[in-house]
Amino acid sequence: MMGRERGVHILRNVSLSVGDFLGSNTEYREIEYLQELVVLPKSLNIAESLVAYGNYNGDISVKRWIIDDPLMTIGIREYTGREPQKYIHWNSSLRYGKLMVKNFDFTTDNNVMLILNIESSKPFWADINKESIEECISLSRGVIEEFEKEKIPCGFVTNSQINGFNYGESLIYPGTGTTHLDYILGTLGRVSYNIYYSFEELIENQMRKNEKHTTYIVITPKVLSSYIEPVKRLNKMANRLVLISLDCESLDLLDDSIIKYVREKE
Repeated sequence: MMGRERGVHILRNVSLSVGDFLGSNTEYREIEYLQELVVLPKSLNIAESLVAYGNYNGDISVKRWIIDDPLMTIGIREYTGREPQKYIHWNSSLRYGKLMVKNFDFTTDNNVMLILNIESSKPFWADINKESIEECISLSRGVIEEFEKEKIPCGFVTNSQINGFNYGESLIYPGTGTTHLDYILGTLGRVSYNIYYSFEELIENQMRKNEKHTTYIVITPKVLSSYIEPVKRLNKMANRLVLISLDCESLDLLDDSIIKYVREKE
């Protein structure tokens, strides 16, 4: 069975008819049945779907989002032109007669929290842009799958009301592995177009927890004017903040230290 539309589909009571080949003896039976079918979102390739905004000139690999603030130096290698100049190791450069940079590796302390916003307007119900929300959900899956490939622990939280039995607020702490990935993807499949609370409250809740994630990634249909100050406060608290928006609205009002991407226009 293949679902055509992402979301939670409820399968209820089943009707069965049983009979012989000639149809002379047919029996009908109703069976009580209640089951959820969760259709997962499609995945968007982040390298093909995003372009850098502003003065950030880097690739879109998940390693690049973390490795500029590394926690462990494992050696020296030749400068390629893509590394930040602050990582040039001048003593080694003089010794080898060419530019050399510090080579970094991940440590077990690296982890990511992905924040998915589904607000398209204020108030949220005034203009629910379902197409934009679906793109953000698909981008979220693409990002999370990239982190899983790199074995970097990734968590997830959204301000959406999560559809399904016994679901309310969504918060999944960083982790790796097939079970963890399946749980996040299942939650993405359950994301609804109704909000549990505003984007501003979502950011405040994350800051109130005061958890030390290496990187925060915010994915949003757009950056509304009321988002500017909460995003700035999150950026001050975070080691690194990556913001992905479907358009350029208000991005010029955010600090240059925030790594910003917009949706590639086809």
